[in-house]
Amino acid sequence: MAHIDIDTAELAAAGLRAGDTAALLAGLPSVHVSAVDAARASGEPTLTAAIEDLLAAWAPAHRALVSTLEQLAGGLRRASELYGAADGTTAEGLARAVLAVSGGGSAGGGTGGPLRDRAV
Repeated sequence: MAHIDIDTAELAAAGLRAGDTAALLAGLPSVHVSAVDAARASGEPTLTAAIEDLLAAWAPAHRALVSTLEQLAGGLRRASELYGAADGTTAEGLARAVLAVSGGGSAGGGTGGPLRDRAV
């Protein structure tokens, strides 16, 4: 039988880090504008053209990187939520089965809070 051990907190944290990185990168266009403005202010047309060319070449990769990081962040957050919910559902189902077999309570839950909080 395969065994999967997933740290849902780490998945969620990785999602937050990816989202933070995407937000940071998404804010870079304002830095680009400042760089072009600074180059223009220097009065050096070659420097201005070089910076504009660099930023134009970087723009498609920049947009793709931001989009990919945003998708990764969302996927990691959803995975964390889904695995966390599945873990809770599995624990609840196992507790119901053990209690039903052992006669420790009804399969419907009996009295007292969630089954995962009850001693078996």
